[in-house]
Amino acid sequence: MPSTHARATGVALLTLCFAVFSGCASIGGSSERVVTPAPPPDVTESLELLHDPARDRDVPIKVYAPKSGEAPFPVIIFSHGLGSSRQGYVYLGREWASRGFVSIHVQHVASDSELMRTKGRWKIFRAAYNSEEYADRPRDVSFVIDVMEARAAGAEGGEIWRKLDLARVGVGGHSYGAHTALTLVGMLVNFPDVGARSFRDERVKAALILSPPTMDWSPNLRDFEAIDVPTMHMSGTRDSSWFWMTTLKHRRRAFDAIRGAPRYFLNIDGAEHLTFADRETMKIAKRNGRLDAEEPPMLMSRDMEQQRHVDLILEYSDAFWAAHLTGSEQAKGLLQSAKPIGAVLERGE
Repeated sequence: MPSTHARATGVALLTLCFAVFSGCASIGGSSERVVTPAPPPDVTESLELLHDPARDRDVPIKVYAPKSGEAPFPVIIFSHGLGSSRQGYVYLGREWASRGFVSIHVQHVASDSELMRTKGRWKIFRAAYNSEEYADRPRDVSFVIDVMEARAAGAEGGEIWRKLDLARVGVGGHSYGAHTALTLVGMLVNFPDVGARSFRDERVKAALILSPPTMDWSPNLRDFEAIDVPTMHMSGTRDSSWFWMTTLKHRRRAFDAIRGAPRYFLNIDGAEHLTFADRETMKIAKRNGRLDAEEPPMLMSRDMEQQRHVDLILEYSDAFWAAHLTGSEQAKGLLQSAKPIGAVLERGE
């Protein structure tokens, strides 16, 4: 990400943009808001508030799980973007659970929608440059894996925790959450006056990287050398940001730098940054992320273009998880041979 100073003059414009356009995050089509439909009949959803006593930090989660199927289930842990919550990215959680994965969406409490609701937009902007919060995000995910392991071995927390395949854990993330996912698979982080730090969690076996921002804290190609697990990266031809000074080159930087592990880059024609959040806006995220709310989240309705984008994201994330968490040879073959309509799929080893 560019320096705080480089964009300080843009904050007022960003605030105006939020006020007038509900976060400037809508992606074409109607601005109608609808309550998210009930989950598919084969998927369960539950909210829980975990607490990490070592850091005295709450870690809210939302769990999407298959109602039936052959256990143990592989696990995907998802990290939201700046200003979102565990209630976001519903389309991903429901899809992956319907495919036989348990999808756990983590809420990072110092860079989430609740912070924006209670402290305002300037605070959420500053959270992007808070090294402590940056470090706490991968720690949140590792803590959730710790909880999974403890519950799988005991009786606490319900039956689903004893049905997890802890040898097949993947992480995914969008935007700021894509950075979180990258750190968990080995990207080094160079905090000012601290030097390179690693947050690698060896229990993570694959990563889905959706539209990562710029990487000022990981400026060198060698910062990606330790990534040795499969990664799927996604962006779009309209996935740039004047405010964050981000271009497609930044979005694909990790893909271009990684060596020695299977990797894929899906570039979707017409997709923007918030495409991957399924039209969730910051204003709606405020409603979605209240920790005491059990209501289903509010999302923007999709137009035909957005539906096409969502279909591509789901098809190729499904194939990636199937190939690299379940070992499906059919999915591996698809990833190696597919020529998607409306997108370009690149591959590397």
